[in-house]
Amino acid sequence: MFCVMPSRIARPDLSVFSALVPVSLSVLMLNGCMDSSGEGEESIGDEESLDYGELQVRSSPMHRSLFSEDFESGALDPEWNHHAARVSSRAAASGEYGVKLRRYGFIEFELSSSGYSSVAVSLAYRTKRSLDVKFAPSPEGPWTVVEELTSREWEHREVSLPEAANDLERLFVRFSLGEEDRFALIDDIQVSGVATGNPCETDADCTDGDACNGIEVCSDGLCQMGELVQCDDGLACNGEEICVDGSCIGGSPIWCPAHEICEEESAECATWNDPNPAEVIGLSALDRIGAAQVAFESRAGLALFVHTYRASNFDPATGDILFVVHGSGRTAASMRNAAAPVAERYGLLVVAVQYPEVFYDGSEDFTVGVGAGKLPTPGVFDPAEWLAPEDFTHAEIEHVFEAVREYYGGEQEAYYLYGHSAGAQFAHRLLTFLPNYRIHRVAASSAGWYTLPLSGSLDDANLFFPYGLTATPWEDADLSNRAADGDGGQFGDRWPGQARRLAGHCPGYGPRRQPTGARSELL
Repeated sequence: MFCVMPSRIARPDLSVFSALVPVSLSVLMLNGCMDSSGEGEESIGDEESLDYGELQVRSSPMHRSLFSEDFESGALDPEWNHHAARVSSRAAASGEYGVKLRRYGFIEFELSSSGYSSVAVSLAYRTKRSLDVKFAPSPEGPWTVVEELTSREWEHREVSLPEAANDLERLFVRFSLGEEDRFALIDDIQVSGVATGNPCETDADCTDGDACNGIEVCSDGLCQMGELVQCDDGLACNGEEICVDGSCIGGSPIWCPAHEICEEESAECATWNDPNPAEVIGLSALDRIGAAQVAFESRAGLALFVHTYRASNFDPATGDILFVVHGSGRTAASMRNAAAPVAERYGLLVVAVQYPEVFYDGSEDFTVGVGAGKLPTPGVFDPAEWLAPEDFTHAEIEHVFEAVREYYGGEQEAYYLYGHSAGAQFAHRLLTFLPNYRIHRVAASSAGWYTLPLSGSLDDANLFFPYGLTATPWEDADLSNRAADGDGGQFGDRWPGQARRLAGHCPGYGPRRQPTGARSELL
C-alpha cells in the first residue's frame, strides 16, 4: 500500500533549508489506496501521473518536518546538487511535477537534524531496477546507503536513517541510480524527526543554567535547545576564545619571538617580511666600500637621506646590518662615522636614517611619531588621531631594512639597533609600538624620558600616553617579547661595551657631559 500528499496541502517555503521549522509532520492516510499489485496502473515504461483519490491528514506533536519538497515550482531549487536529473510533469506522483533521474543521475539536499532523533525520509517513487537512499554528514561523504528501493510501480516508502544521522548540524540526503539503472521517478519528499528534550509546560522548565549553550525554550510540550554562543572569531593567532557565563572571553595569543609573527594559516611563528619596502634612489651606492649616502621616499612622501657605511668584510648575503639613530641634533652622518670602527670590527653595514627638523619638528613628530598631525590626546583613545602602524616614524627603519635586504638579495632576518639621546627614545618606542619589529638586539643610551610599558586607570595621569600606555592600542598588549631575554632587547655578548663607546663619540654627550659615564639602557 502507498500514500501520497496532494498538491493542495500547504507546504513550507523551501528556498532555505537551514532552520528547523516547528511544523508537525503530516502523517498521511489514504482512503482506498492502491495495493502493490498496481491494478489499473500503467507499466514502468509509461511515466504518466496517477490519480490517488482523497487523502486524510493527521498530526503528531512529537514529529517535526525537517525538509519537504514536491517540486510544484516546476524546477529544481538552485540549492540542490544534482546530476542527470530534471523536473518533469510526467514524473509526478501527485500534483503536476516530480523528478526524473536518468542513468548515473542523483539529487541531493542539505538539512539539519540538530535536536532531533529518529530521522526518517519518505518519498513516492518507482524505478526500473533500483533507487538508492543515502546520507552523509558532509557533501564530501562518506556516503552510506541506507536502503535500496526496487518497486517498479509507484510506491510511498518511509526510510529510517541510522542513529548516526541524529542531531547533526549538517546532514545530506541523496537519491541516486546505479550503473545498471535506466531511470527512476521521485516525488513528495518528506524528512521528519522526533524532537529530543524533556517534557515541559513553560520555558522555565527548560532552563539548564548554562548561558553559553543558548536559551532553552518549551515548544509543543518539549524542551528545545537554544543557539550556542559562538565565540570563535576564526583567527588562530589571537588565542582560543571561550564562553563564560554567556560572554565571550579572549584567549591567550600565540607568543612569537622578536622579529617573528604568527601566521594565521599555520598558527606558527615565522619571520615577518615588510610589505612596504622604502622607495630608495641610488641603492647602487650600497655596493661601495666605506661611507655612502642614498635617498629614499618615506611613507608620507617625504624625501629623506640615509647615511651608510659598508665594512670591507661585509657579506651582502648574510652580513649583519646595524641601524643607528641620531639624537635631537639630527647628526646622522656623525652617528654613522662613529659606528664605522664597529662595522669594520664585526663586518657590518651601518645605516643611519636622517630625520630632518624641517619634517620632524620636536619629539611628537620624531621620537613619538604616531599621531596623525599631532600628538594623540592623552587619556583618550581616538583612532582618528593615530597613524596606521606602517606610517609610524619608527616604521621607516623597517621599510629601509626591507629595501636594503631586497637589493642585496640577502638572507638577513633581522637587524641591530642603537639609539642615543632622542634616538634612544626612538629606539625603545619602536620596540613598544611595532609588535613585528625585526630586531636581534637594541641598546639605548641617555634617553631624556621614556614611554613606560605600563598602563593604569584613567585616574592615574602619570601613565597617560606618551609617558605610559593608558588609552593606546597597546594598553592591554602582551609586551613580553620586548623583554631583555631571548633574541630581543639587548646587544648581547657580541657587542661588549659598544653602546657606551658609541655614546662617547657623540658631540656634546656621553662621559664629557655625564661624569658617571654614558648611561646605557638595555631594554
